[in-house]
Amino acid sequence: SVLEEMEARLSNSREGELRTALEQIGHIARARLKRIIREG
Repeated sequence: SVLEEMEARLSNSREGELRTALEQIGHIARARLKRIIREG
């Protein structure tokens, strides 16, 4: 669940959390671009 994921991430270092956040942003951006290209 979202809450479990948040709790697990609380123990991340600042650098680790930044890395994880940037990876997630990359996944979201790629998915959105694929959808735009597919619908384009």
